[in-house]
Amino acid sequence: MRWSQADRDLLQLLVPAGLILAGWTLRWASAPAFAHTLAMTAAAVYAGVPIGKEAWTRLRHKQFSIPLLITVASIGALSIGEAWEAAAVTFLYRFGGWLENLTLHRTRAALRDLLDLRPVTAWVRRRDPASGTADWEEIPADQVQVGETVLVRPGDRVPVDGTVVAGWAVLDTAALTGEPLPKEVSVGDKVWSGSISQAGSIEVAAKRVAADTIFNRLIRLVAQAQNDKPRVQRFLDRFAQWYTPAVLLASAGVVAWTGDLELALTLLVIACPGALVVAAPVAVVAGLGQAARQGILIKGGERLELVARVDAVAFDKTGTLTKGAPAVSSIEGFGANIGDVIAWAMAAEERSEHHLAAAILEFGRKLGVKPMAAHTWHFYPGRGVAATAGQARVLVGNRRLMEENGVLFDRPHEQALAERTDAGEALDKVPAAIELSRRISRVIKANVTIAVATVLLLLAGVVTRHVGLGLGMLVHEASILLVIANGMRLLRPVKRPAASPAAARLAKEVVS
Repeated sequence: MRWSQADRDLLQLLVPAGLILAGWTLRWASAPAFAHTLAMTAAAVYAGVPIGKEAWTRLRHKQFSIPLLITVASIGALSIGEAWEAAAVTFLYRFGGWLENLTLHRTRAALRDLLDLRPVTAWVRRRDPASGTADWEEIPADQVQVGETVLVRPGDRVPVDGTVVAGWAVLDTAALTGEPLPKEVSVGDKVWSGSISQAGSIEVAAKRVAADTIFNRLIRLVAQAQNDKPRVQRFLDRFAQWYTPAVLLASAGVVAWTGDLELALTLLVIACPGALVVAAPVAVVAGLGQAARQGILIKGGERLELVARVDAVAFDKTGTLTKGAPAVSSIEGFGANIGDVIAWAMAAEERSEHHLAAAILEFGRKLGVKPMAAHTWHFYPGRGVAATAGQARVLVGNRRLMEENGVLFDRPHEQALAERTDAGEALDKVPAAIELSRRISRVIKANVTIAVATVLLLLAGVVTRHVGLGLGMLVHEASILLVIANGMRLLRPVKRPAASPAAARLAKEVVS
């Protein structure tokens, strides 16, 4: 059985959680005190060793970090016999890190999906030096040279950016453009690496190859985006740069001023910003979960911050927003029987692989219409299809096909084309995503405020000797639970108000 990194991370969290639970069970069962202390110490060590390694690595690079503060505080807590406090601060830091990793999972999965789509091999026409004849040769995609001709067959991935020099094909470009509908290409059209040929065969003259293709550059951009930290995380890193040394110096000052080592260690333990560590991750995880329930996919916490700042949305499309699943919405018979029109169209499209053909056939089957018996078909790449059904010649395609076959459009036809609208994908999820992102940002800010205020108040109480270690840890843990509960509120769906008439008109204009 192979363990994924996510499984190992979860195990690293469950082990100290189990030890802490065992420690409290022993305490409640009136077991000897050393048994409780042993379980808590084991939990603190198991959870704390990776934190200590991270703190040492950062310290070698002259970085004062939250892991350094937690390491010193947990060691101090163990030295004064407060094993539970050591276990709590180390476990909570690991818990916050685990939550943060969950938010990055979708982005990592997106990169893996892109890598899986990367073309591996290519068919290239190369001349055999011995015979002097040119033939197709399969080679690794990154070995194609600029100017060479590449063959793309049905099911192949386009391995280069270039121009079609021969053939016709239907390409799925969703990985590059996000457009769910296939694109027809023929001689003279540009194609991009990563597109998938669904039908037809083309020869492509390579213009950009290997790492220079748009697809490979897209992969690099996604990888770089993963390394960009969310603004909250960058704030936490900057905060740690002055907060950690300030707390360490304050603890040293307490020892020098009062000689009270326990007070100084209490200050260290109380100062660990446990609530701050989980403030952002718990809100982001809950928010992404709520978004997924609404059919909204947001790739990572940093994207949430960007979406929350959006105040205008522009759709760079050709006049329509579609679901990517073509369907017949209406039929104009121009005096002919609608059933006959559908039956003729089904006869022509019966042997076509085009995505619009599938929509026409599905529409007819739902109405119980059977296709006319056809006996000849002719396919016109990029234009449509012609068939002979009985004594009728049926043409299904675009305006170019009609004009090439002598079909003229009169005023009723032109008027029907002008009034045609495409019912696009409902836009209500766009404002829903923006509003949810803003809710998440508000919750994160509230959590950070709660965490920082709690730490400052506790530090003031410790220094003035109004707060001891027991009360301090109680308030400390209560603030963490409050932050988690505040973040989990995002799992509760919020009823969105109905769109105003003006907004409805705007949406209709956008999608039509």
